[in-house]
This record gives sequence, structure tokens and C-alpha cells, in this order.
Amino acid sequence: MLIPGPKKQFNKYFAGAVNAKSSEEAGFIKVTFTWAEHRTIAYFNLNGELAGSIRNLFVNQLPLSVTRSVQQNFKNPIVVEIREISNEGRYLLCP
Repeated sequence: MLIPGPKKQFNKYFAGAVNAKSSEEAGFIKVTFTWAEHRTIAYFNLNGELAGSIRNLFVNQLPLSVTRSVQQNFKNPIVVEIREISNEGRYLLCP
């Protein structure tokens, strides 16, 4: 169960999330849930502030600039997993 600070912020940022499960990990509250049909993980500090979130994406959900960059930098890439990391505005493509 989330402590009050993170619970309030979780509901603010991820309204409509389902199947939320939380645990404490390395000084953060980790919440794993489904939001807008995406498996998502959010990390909150113990004061209840959102530290960042991660969600898995499909290739066709990437911005065009990311798709172009991958095509230009890799010959015939096979992308197995894509994670969007919100606190950095970056995408992690895992081979």
C-alpha cells in the first residue's frame, strides 16, 4: 500500500491506472501498474514527489524523429523492447 504522499501524487499523475502494486526499493516507492493499456512503473521519493516513470512502447508509437534516427544509425535494426523514461525525455531501445 502506498504511503499518503506518494498515493496522492500517484492518483494525480496516473488517474485511471489499474492493477497498481507498490513496494519500497532503494529509498523510493516503486509502483507497477497499467495505464492507458501500457505496463508502467513510477518511482516516488518518500516525500511523495514523482521521481520518474517508465513505460514500454511499441515501435509504431515512437516519435518520427526517433524512428528516423534509429533508421539512420542502424542497418536493419531489430528492436525487441522500447522503454520511455519520462524524467529524462529519452527512449531506451533494447536489442
